[in-house]
Amino acid sequence: MDANRVVVLVVEDDDDLREYFQCILRQAGLEVRAAADGLQALRLLEQTRPHLIVLDLYLPHVSGGDLIAELEASERLRGIPIVVVTGTQFTPDNTNVRFRLQKPVTADALIGSIEQCTAQL
Repeated sequence: MDANRVVVLVVEDDDDLREYFQCILRQAGLEVRAAADGLQALRLLEQTRPHLIVLDLYLPHVSGGDLIAELEASERLRGIPIVVVTGTQFTPDNTNVRFRLQKPVTADALIGSIEQCTAQL
């Protein structure tokens, strides 16, 4: 991995939306990993530590809220900034959740929130 390249994990169960996010982020020069559910995300997180996570809350197998709790419980993964992208009003109370974006999300809103998070890396 290029030391200057930011790695983002996108966790979204909607195939079209996941592809949309990946396209936007790659066009912005970011390296993207993707998971279709929380369990797949946990498996990816065993192999790599992304700089940032874009996370839907309502996921099959392991919810976004449970995934956040797993991250917080892991010494290796704790502290990864999270951008929650959801269609609900609820967002877990967690210091790692830096932004909460309401679906539908514009490309500018997604990139803007990620730029603000990565400026602190």
